[in-house]
Parts: sequence; structure tokens; C-alpha cells
Amino acid sequence: MLCEAKSISKTSPWGKFTPCGLIKLPITDLFKKTLAQQRRLYVKICRECGARNAGTAVKCRNCRSKNLRWKKREIVK
Repeated sequence: MLCEAKSISKTSPWGKFTPCGLIKLPITDLFKKTLAQQRRLYVKICRECGARNAGTAVKCRNCRSKNLRWKKREIVK
């Protein structure tokens, strides 16, 4: 079921509010888009506990394991 935006809609810096919720608008600034992709996609995941770690991490922040992998990612252009 699709939600139709009526005359009650409001706008905000993050998108447009409709009676069904928030509609996210695409990021048009190239610098902000690459910055957001780096923050969200370039992290390491612990293979033992599944915690997110910084990209520069050597050990897991939760279980102190050295068994880390890069997050699987697909960059959308």
C-alpha cells in the first residue's frame, strides 16, 4: 500500500515528512556522499562476536579477538 503525500506534509533538513513517515532525499553533494560512505561502509566486523570496529582496529573492542574482517560492501553511485 503506497502512502500519498497530502497537504499536511512538512519538510526538514533530513527529508520530507508525510502522514506515513519520513521520505529520505538523496545526497547530492559529492563530498558529503563519499564521507557518509566511508563512515558507514569502511568498518571491520569481528568474526566471533559480530561487533563493529573501527577500520584501523587490530583487536575487537568487545571480546579482544584478533579475528576481524572488513565489512562486505557495495557502493551505489
